[in-house]
Amino acid sequence: MKKSLPTIFFSFIVICFFAGRSYSQLSFSQNHPELKWQKIETAHFKIIFHNGVDSVAAEVSRIAEEIYPQITRDIGAEPPTRTPIIVTDYLDESNGLTTPLGHYIFLWTRAMEKYTTGDEDWLKSLVAHEFTHMVSFYSVRGFGGFWSELIALGFVPTWYLEGTAQFEAEKWCAHRDMLLRVVSYHRDLLPDKKLTGFIAADQIDSRLVYEEGHSLVRYIAHRFGNDKIKEIFHNLRAFPFSFNLALKRAIGLSEKELFRQWKNEIDGHYKKQYENQIPVTESGAVVQLPFQAVYSARWSPDGKYLAFVAVKDLEAHVRELFLLERKTGKIRRIASPFVNSIFSWSPHSRYIVFSQQHVVPSGSELFDLFLFNLKRQKIRQLTTAERANDPDFSPSGEEIVYTKHEVTGSNLWALNLKTRREETNHEIFSLQRSVQSPLVSRRKKDRLFAF
Repeated sequence: MKKSLPTIFFSFIVICFFAGRSYSQLSFSQNHPELKWQKIETAHFKIIFHNGVDSVAAEVSRIAEEIYPQITRDIGAEPPTRTPIIVTDYLDESNGLTTPLGHYIFLWTRAMEKYTTGDEDWLKSLVAHEFTHMVSFYSVRGFGGFWSELIALGFVPTWYLEGTAQFEAEKWCAHRDMLLRVVSYHRDLLPDKKLTGFIAADQIDSRLVYEEGHSLVRYIAHRFGNDKIKEIFHNLRAFPFSFNLALKRAIGLSEKELFRQWKNEIDGHYKKQYENQIPVTESGAVVQLPFQAVYSARWSPDGKYLAFVAVKDLEAHVRELFLLERKTGKIRRIASPFVNSIFSWSPHSRYIVFSQQHVVPSGSELFDLFLFNLKRQKIRQLTTAERANDPDFSPSGEEIVYTKHEVTGSNLWALNLKTRREETNHEIFSLQRSVQSPLVSRRKKDRLFAF
């Protein structure tokens, strides 16, 4: 696909600053003099980390060496020096960034909260995803060295860079299948022209760049063989100004032809799934809300109110907490912005407890718990800089159970609303992130490009 010079420039900016797992806030504005930085060197990596994340850094170093052989073999390139990986945990962010400027990886290692990804090891997927980007950068470097690398990257569509990283690092899970299934059914798949980047895209479209790219790369691997991924990157060294030519020399199809064949395949697959399904409008009462996306909703126990977390504008993607009065239909905003989707009503419908990300005295953006009093229409902060999330009222309404992020993982805590006393049992309630799941492998017999 041909690109104009502005497109190349924007593609380069995307690669440099948003080559991570998700489209979210990436902040460098905090100054943390209390952090003391250390380094671990392995055969292929330099792990740079601050105090308090020693165990996470050790795990990252182990994961990085474990994934190194497969990814470098699959992509067909190796970094010429040890790859720097900066490991941080001072923000309530779950993300990664890989840049060709300096060739380093930056990780925000607070475990990502996804409730539909099954047993996927998030940290391992994060490291593998970002390192795939790094190897991909080097794989297109030709005789011009760094500058030829940048030129080639300016012509590689984002769907291929992100799709390859997803393919190397992650499973095709229920969350991804749901998104692709819904947009396929509603004929809202992004066209090939919009898969070249996600600048100015809304939250769904930017996510589709990843997931459609993921599915397209799986389709290439299934139909033409895993080696074609390496061959496409190799061709870009000789033809850095044309991804379309590099693709066609590898699989015999242009980008448009590939997209058309892939789309026909998955549309047919999902059409069969929907043939015997009952439409949502026929399965129960539908509450129409004037929002572009609703993340979660809960009726109050007395049935008078509906509380929900929603986004008015997907391009801005500001999550806010709203309240709908059933009798009048009136909607009012309770809290904004960056409200987490998990909240809870008290048993007597008097309070809503929720978590919200805000700036704490250190300058970091962390989650804390807040309590909304329905009668007084006031909000009270319950915790301070505790990285607290996912609250739920006890049946008595006197306690709130929630998760607290504690660097190496998360634990369950209980807060007594009368005494304000917090309690935990690390032995019973430990929710430490698992490190046992094996590196994702792609079995040739599996048709994982769409399902």
